[in-house]
Amino acid sequence: MVKFVTKFNAETAKQLNKFTLKRTLPATIILSALLVILGIFNVVSENGSVNVGVCFLTMGLVLFPVFLLVLRSNQKNTNKTMSLLSDETITEYTFTEDRIYMRTTRGDKYKSTTSASYDYIYQGYSTKTHYFLYISNNQCNVIAKADLTEGTTEELDAILLKNLGDKKFKIK
Repeated sequence: MVKFVTKFNAETAKQLNKFTLKRTLPATIILSALLVILGIFNVVSENGSVNVGVCFLTMGLVLFPVFLLVLRSNQKNTNKTMSLLSDETITEYTFTEDRIYMRTTRGDKYKSTTSASYDYIYQGYSTKTHYFLYISNNQCNVIAKADLTEGTTEELDAILLKNLGDKKFKIK
C-alpha cells in the first residue's frame, strides 16, 4: 500500500500547468516556426506578398507569448472560481494492488470519498517531483511525491505499471 496526503491548492494547479506546457511546447514551437518560415518565404520570394509575409511573421512571433498569456489567465480564472482550491482542502490518496482510494475534505464544508479500479485512470505520468494521473483529457489528479506518507514511490510505480501498462503509464 502506498499513501499520500496532499493539499489541493494553487501550487497544485501551477504544477499541472507546467506539466501540460511541457507536453504542448513542441507543437507550439513547431507551429510558430512554420509561420515564421512562411513569412520569410513570402517576404523574399518574387511571387510572394510582403504584406502576407509580415502577417505570417507577426503571427509566428506572437503565437507563443499569447499562448502563455492565455494559459496563465485561464488558470487564474479557474483558481478564482474553484472553491475547493485552497490550503484547507486535503486529499488522501491510497493505492493498493487493485484499487485507488481518494478522500477529499475541506473542513466541514466538503467531504468526498472515491474508490476506483485502475481503469479509472486514462493516462498517468511520473516525474521527479509529481504524479499526474489523468481521468480524462481535461481532468487530472496531481500528487506531489513529497507528500508521501506510507510506502515508496518505487512501489507505486510498480503498481501503476502493473495495472496500467507502459502505454498508459510513463516514467519521465
